[in-house]
Amino acid sequence: MLVVVTAGIAACGLRPVLAQEVAEISVERCLALRQSDPARAVEMAGRLLADSGLSALERGRALVCQAYAQATTGQPQAAVGSAEAAVQWFGADTLSVAERVRGYAGAAGALLTVGEPYRATAIMEQAERLVRHADDSHAQLIVADLLANIHAAEFDDHAAAETYFTQAHELAQSLHIDEPSRDYNQGLNLLHMGRLDEAGRVLDRALAGTVGNDRWDLLRHRIRSSQAELALRRQDLAGARAQLLDLVREQQRLGDRQGEVVSLTRLAQAQLAGGDAATAAEVAQRALDLAVAGKFTREQVEALRVIVDVDVARGETQAALTAARELHALETQRLKVQNLRGLATMQAQLHDHQVAQENARLHMQGVRARLMRNLALAFSTVVLVVGGLFAWWQRRIRRRLHRLGALDPLTGLFNRRESTRRLGARDMRTGAIVLVDADHFKAINDHYGHAAGDRVLVALTQRLQGACRPSDMLARWGGEEFLLVCPGLDREQAERFADRLRSVVAATPVELDDGQRVAVTISLGFAALVDRGANGGSGWQDAVRVADRALYAAKRSGRDAWAGLWIGAERPDWPLRSIKADPRAAAAAGVVELCGSRALDWGAPAPAPQDRVAANRDGPAGGPLCLS
Repeated sequence: MLVVVTAGIAACGLRPVLAQEVAEISVERCLALRQSDPARAVEMAGRLLADSGLSALERGRALVCQAYAQATTGQPQAAVGSAEAAVQWFGADTLSVAERVRGYAGAAGALLTVGEPYRATAIMEQAERLVRHADDSHAQLIVADLLANIHAAEFDDHAAAETYFTQAHELAQSLHIDEPSRDYNQGLNLLHMGRLDEAGRVLDRALAGTVGNDRWDLLRHRIRSSQAELALRRQDLAGARAQLLDLVREQQRLGDRQGEVVSLTRLAQAQLAGGDAATAAEVAQRALDLAVAGKFTREQVEALRVIVDVDVARGETQAALTAARELHALETQRLKVQNLRGLATMQAQLHDHQVAQENARLHMQGVRARLMRNLALAFSTVVLVVGGLFAWWQRRIRRRLHRLGALDPLTGLFNRRESTRRLGARDMRTGAIVLVDADHFKAINDHYGHAAGDRVLVALTQRLQGACRPSDMLARWGGEEFLLVCPGLDREQAERFADRLRSVVAATPVELDDGQRVAVTISLGFAALVDRGANGGSGWQDAVRVADRALYAAKRSGRDAWAGLWIGAERPDWPLRSIKADPRAAAAAGVVELCGSRALDWGAPAPAPQDRVAANRDGPAGGPLCLS
C-alpha cells in the first residue's frame, strides 16, 4: 500500500520540503487545511511525504491528512490507499497507545467518509484492543466517537449512535476538550431522528465553536447547510433557499465538492417544496453530475431520489422511471461492492424495494404496467433473500459494538454504565450490595507505576471472581472500586461473604511483571438490598449509597476491613440522610444493624490521610463485631 502512495507522489512531481519552508509546511498546518482548503492540504501532504526524514508518527499523521483531503476533493481510491498506508505507520511499536489509537481513528474516519465501513470497522477493532489495555480517557473518547459515527453513518442506527455521542460528549467535557465537529455529527444524527429542537441547539453550539478559527471554514459551511435543512423541515422555505444559495458559492470557493453536492441537493428539495419544479430539476441534475464526478456514492443516491420526486411532481412518468432505474442500478452495484468486502447494510436494499413499488404505481396506467409489476415482484424476492443474509450480519456487528461499549477495557468486567443498566432491569427482592475498594492504590501507582497498578487491578478482579457465586454480578464501578450484587444474602451470609473476599485478596501478594511482589488488601462496605414498598426509597441506588457509607467506615478504621450497614425490610421508615449522617443513632433506634470485622469508627466523613504504600501486616485479631 505504501508503494501506491509513493508512486502517486512521484507522478505529481512533488519535491522534498526545504528547510525554509518548515514554518509554512507542516503536519499541523496540513491537518488544519484539510477542513478549510482540502485541495491545498492534498498538495502539502504530498510534499511532506516526499521528505524521507519524517518520523513514523509524523508520516502517519501526514497520510491521515492526505486521506481526509482526498476524500473531500473527490478522490476516494486515493483516500483509501492513504488511509491504509497510515495504518501501517501507526502500527509501529515505538509509538504510545494514545498516539496509535488517534492514528487509527483518523484513518478509519477518512474511510468512513468515502463509504468504506468494512475497512473502518476493522481498524476500529484494532484501536479497541489497544484501549482495552490502557486507562486513557482520551483514547476512550476517540473510540466512542468512532462507534457513534459508524452507528449513524453506516447502520442508520441513530438511537444507538446518540448513546455513544452522549458518552463521547461527557468524556470530552471531563477532559475540557471542545470539538465542534463532534457537535456537528451529533446534530446531524438528531436531525435524522426528527428531534428538531435538540438538533437546532447542538448545531448552534457546533457553529459557535467554529467562530474565529479559519481551520473550521469547511465545517462551518457544512453546519450552516444542516441548519438550512432544519429550516426546510420547519417550512421556512425562503430562509432555507437563501442560505443554501450562499453556501453553494462558498463551498465552490473552498473546493469542498462533497459539501457542495449536499447543499445543492437540499437546495433542489427547497425549490421543489416551493413549487418551482423546473429549477429544482436543474439544481438536482447539477448535484448529480458533481456527485458522479467526485465518486460520492451516497450523495449520488440522494440526488437521484430528489430527481425522481421532481419528475413525479412534473408528471413526467418516463423520466421518473429512467431515474428510478438508475437509482436502482446504483444501489444494486453498491450492494455488490459491500458484499465482496463482507460488510453491507439493509437500508439501500429496503429503499430499492420502495423505488420498485413506486415505479409500479407510476406506470400502472401505462401499457407497461404489467411488466413493471412483475419486475417489482421479482426484485422484492431478491431483496428479501439478500436482505435476510445481511440482516443477520448486521445484528452480529451490532452485538459486537454493544459489547465493546459495555465492558471495561482493562478488567473485562461490566463498566459502570452497563452495570447500572442491568441493575435497573433486575427484579431482586432481597440480597446485598457490596462495594470493594483497593487499599492505598494511589500509592501503588505512584511507587511502582501505572502498569503495575493495572496488573494489581487485573489480579484483584480474578480473585474477586473466584470468590463469587455464579448468580453474583461483579462490575468495575470506577478507578480502583468494584461493585458486587449478591441476590438472596441475609446479614450473616453477607458478613461471611465479605470476610471471605477480604481474606482471599490479602492472602497472597500480587506479582508484578518485573518480578516484584506487592501486598494488596481491600476494604469493603455492604448494605441490604430489599423491597421496602411505597416508603422504600429508590431501591438499589439507596443500597449503593448506604454501602458507600459503610465502606467509608471500614477505610477510616484502618482499612483491610469490612463494614456492614444493614437496613432490614421490616424496620421502621427512617430518612436515608439521617442514617448516613449518624449510623450509631439509627442503630440505637433499632433502624439499622452495624457490623464490622473489628471495632469501627462510624463518625461523620472527613478528609482521608495521604495514601501510603501498604506494607505486609497481620489481619485484625478477633471476630466480627456487631451493634444493633
